[in-house]
Amino acid sequence: MERIKEIIEQLQATSSRNEKAAILEANKDNELWTEVLKFLLDPMVVTGISIPKLSKSLSGIDIEHRNLIGVMNYLRRYNTGRDVDVAVCQDLLARFPEHKDWMAQLLTKSLKFGVDTSTVNKIYGKGFIKVFAVMLAESFADNPKHLDGKEFIVTQKLDGVRCVAFVHDNGEVQFFTRNGQDYGEVPDVAEDLLRLGVRGVAYDGELIAASRSTDSSEVFRQTVSTANRKGVKTGLIYHVFDRLPISEFLDGYSPELCTSRKHGLYKSFKGRDDVQWVELVENLYEGNDQNMITELSSVATKNGWEGLMLNVADAPYQAKRTRDLLKVKKFKTVDVRVTGVFEGIGALVGTLGGIHVEFDIDGKTYTSKCGSGFTFEQRDKYWAHPELLIGKIVELKCFEVSYDKDGSRSLRFPIWLDIIRTDKDETSVY
Repeated sequence: MERIKEIIEQLQATSSRNEKAAILEANKDNELWTEVLKFLLDPMVVTGISIPKLSKSLSGIDIEHRNLIGVMNYLRRYNTGRDVDVAVCQDLLARFPEHKDWMAQLLTKSLKFGVDTSTVNKIYGKGFIKVFAVMLAESFADNPKHLDGKEFIVTQKLDGVRCVAFVHDNGEVQFFTRNGQDYGEVPDVAEDLLRLGVRGVAYDGELIAASRSTDSSEVFRQTVSTANRKGVKTGLIYHVFDRLPISEFLDGYSPELCTSRKHGLYKSFKGRDDVQWVELVENLYEGNDQNMITELSSVATKNGWEGLMLNVADAPYQAKRTRDLLKVKKFKTVDVRVTGVFEGIGALVGTLGGIHVEFDIDGKTYTSKCGSGFTFEQRDKYWAHPELLIGKIVELKCFEVSYDKDGSRSLRFPIWLDIIRTDKDETSVY
């Protein structure tokens, strides 16, 4: 115990990454220390214990004495914060008063010494600490060129609670948050996942309340309320958009291409009429025509969806934020002033390529341009008669108004709507 305290104090006493790495390296063979690291850094380990709970006055609870490893193993199994669990921790702390402070922080998983999982795994070996992470999306508005020349898959962006479900070979089903915390039991969903007949896999998707409400904000409120409820959870539909082997999920990487993973999911769901609480997130489009993003974004707006998700078709599953998964949020409309026009290139030489625009925010004027959304007839018309546009307030739609690297503002993926605002003379982007 004394050596563990010394290691912690050494790590806390230095801010040097190299020195911290050397301390970790020097203690690789300390079995108790490695167990402490695994318990503290594994995101799937929760204790249900807090510092205030450890100060709780308890009496009359008969417990078995355990050493530190025994208490850590106990909390791995019993982690709901019951009085008996608190009593187990209090007993350990009472028997080691000189180590009470750091052990209390360990048991509540609040102990800090400036070392992260990636550093530990580099020194102690890949997989020493299991990394529980999901694939996260970048913004399409910030990466508008990433799909150029690539095949991609479009699906609906859901407004639910992210959930990963492990279907083990023995038929056990576990549910986790995106950070690896235990969701508890969702029996209806578990039964349906077993009916699909595929074992040893991790499903990635979102839980959404089975609601009759047409108000998306109300459905989301019901979803969060139900998902956060303690004990058994019912009334949730699991919308699945990916699947891969559990071992690959925990490795943070699956080499199987996205298109193959999604087609495999489709085959599992095809013709099933006995699955009620698990739904497949359907592919809306597969191909390389980026005009479909605009078209389907309009469908998303009309249907009140959160937006769209764009998967690069030949991309692996990567447990990190990646441009191979892009999110397209709802379009917003903006009113901007046209300051000029520019000629097109390639097939659009000799006609309108787009327009230069400006807009005001907090007394400052910013510029942008728009080249999407024009019909061929409109391009010929406005190229021949730019005076119909220059100086006018026009309405565009875009994904967002964002900061550029130099601190200026710009319109992300603006689209022409052919609406000239004769009723106003000022710009408006919010």
